[in-house]
Amino acid sequence: MSTDPPAQPDPGWTRVRSKLLADWDVAPKSAKFSAFERSNLIEVQNELLRVADVQAWRAVTALSGQLIESHLKQRLMRDGKWSFNSVSTLMMDGLIKAALADGLFSTEATLGIASSIFTAKQLRNSASHGSAWERSPGEAEASISLVLLVCYSGWLFP
Repeated sequence: MSTDPPAQPDPGWTRVRSKLLADWDVAPKSAKFSAFERSNLIEVQNELLRVADVQAWRAVTALSGQLIESHLKQRLMRDGKWSFNSVSTLMMDGLIKAALADGLFSTEATLGIASSIFTAKQLRNSASHGSAWERSPGEAEASISLVLLVCYSGWLFP
């Protein structure tokens, strides 16, 4: 077990995270989250800010992935094509398949979005299901997860 002090956060990544999260609305009105859902999302956002402050990069990455899942579920339900029961138990893979079936990622214009959701899934999975034989997500991966979260939610709910 190492007794070395944790590395200091990179000032560049710190600026990116601060700028991204400063004005970001975790539950935009266009998403039509209920008051209960909005409250839960704000609670997760506050937890995300706290774990970022203490450099818990695995937690930042996992929570970012959870928020992406929540936004994707809400987007699938918002237009009435998917019911709560049909998406509530889906994890990221199932949500991606549902979004593909729904046409959310069907055009060249959304190819970057589709690619980014797969990247977000991989980062979230490495944070949530990592093992002793894999490197934990670091500051860069955590920051990238936040970038994907903010961009993806902005695309889903402009």
